[in-house]
Amino acid sequence: RITGGVTAEANHTRNTGFGDINKKQGLLAVFVQDQWSPVDDVYLTGGLRNDDFDTFGRATTGRVTGAWLVAKRAVKLRASYGTAFRAPSFLDLYGQSAFYVGNPALRPEQARGWDAGADWYLANQRGTLSGTWFETGFTQLIASTANFRSVENIQRARTRGVELAAQTTLLGAVEVRASYTYLEAQNLTANIRLLRRPRQSGNVDVWRGLGGGVSAGAGVAFAAHRRDVDAKTFRQIDAEDYTVVRVYGAWQVNARLALKARVENLLNENYEEVNGYPALGWGAFAGAEWRF
Repeated sequence: RITGGVTAEANHTRNTGFGDINKKQGLLAVFVQDQWSPVDDVYLTGGLRNDDFDTFGRATTGRVTGAWLVAKRAVKLRASYGTAFRAPSFLDLYGQSAFYVGNPALRPEQARGWDAGADWYLANQRGTLSGTWFETGFTQLIASTANFRSVENIQRARTRGVELAAQTTLLGAVEVRASYTYLEAQNLTANIRLLRRPRQSGNVDVWRGLGGGVSAGAGVAFAAHRRDVDAKTFRQIDAEDYTVVRVYGAWQVNARLALKARVENLLNENYEEVNGYPALGWGAFAGAEWRF
């Protein structure tokens, strides 16, 4: 299976509230990808993309993946390798305020990453257990300067870690989904941790059908061990860990109509994903979905 395409973009950015930005940028990109299976139970993918910015020039990136089903298709072994490119935003380049000045000399970010893992499919379609090791190396990563008043290209940075996930059905038709990520994110040039990337994070969701088209569930998400910047002093700090709880439910009234409701941040946790920007307190949401 071969897929190809062309993307063309024309952007015009104006911002008078954070500097005096009035800039244009054009992009023309072409891409192609091939998926094939040379033998039974082996699946391969290869793709290339070329981006041509009229402001930053041309960059070619690519990705290859492989998957192999073994143990009578009960286990999938998989791996991938890819490269990436990101141009700086106009705010990175030209933004201005009393506390920040953009850096017009920024160069685009480049990255090379790989991952390898396995999925175990439980018998009788009871769920899946997964584990993945990943690593990405960055050159010219765009990050804040030491005084946090501008941005610069970090010569070398790296993120790596492990992701674990599970999806299964327990006794009583209770469905569970859980994920956990351990992440090491390092500025290798300065030998310090990258900001706002939690070392540990995860989610757990549990839900069950109650009959009559009614289902209900609850979930919890957490993030721990993050470095951040104090919004008042601009010093690096250890950000507070946080845990957020949610509950939700749905009623399938008929084949076309479903009513849904959820409560986010059920325990009204006071937390900040970014220091100086408090998250919302608890909130209730309801909606209806109609299928034609």
